Amino acid sequence: MVLIDLQSPAEATPSYPKMKIISFILLSILSFIVQAKSTPDDSNHDPTSWYWCSYCSVASIGQFVKAGYRITDLEIVKSSPFRLSAIFVRNTGKYAQTWWWYYNLDAATLKSKLSLHKARIAHLETYVINSKLRFTVVLTPNKGQNSKAWWWYYGATPEVISNKLQQHKARIVDIEPYKVAGAHGMLS
Repeated sequence: MVLIDLQSPAEATPSYPKMKIISFILLSILSFIVQAKSTPDDSNHDPTSWYWCSYCSVASIGQFVKAGYRITDLEIVKSSPFRLSAIFVRNTGKYAQTWWWYYNLDAATLKSKLSLHKARIAHLETYVINSKLRFTVVLTPNKGQNSKAWWWYYGATPEVISNKLQQHKARIVDIEPYKVAGAHGMLS
């Protein structure tokens, strides 16, 4: 199974250095696998109050959250000082849902939060602080009508990912590149 095809149509065969890079990326892959990526916001077109901010501090994001807004998307803009861009919707009516967001988590803490809330990942971003991979995440409950089959494999090899994709009849829905201590990796 081919997970990533980095060749352009003009390239008949990849060069050896390119194959080394592709192999390294695939060996460094972190995998976030779900059967379907959907939240109520994906198909909800009802008008609602919303905001977006760019280059926001965690305190600024907290003000939106405290005012009753929910993060629907976020991107890491800078890791030091830590800045994000985010999109929010008013967390009421058809847009209302329980959710959590965390920043500056390591993998073990992220796994702990998923277990604590019986949640799944709605949105995940990676960044590096002091040569350590960190996560910023938006979680949603994974129970009741919001329950979905999903899997998250951290640091899996391409072979493990291929096996899990076949086992779960799933697909990869998101890829986030990162670089730790000069080594490239991907979160998918």
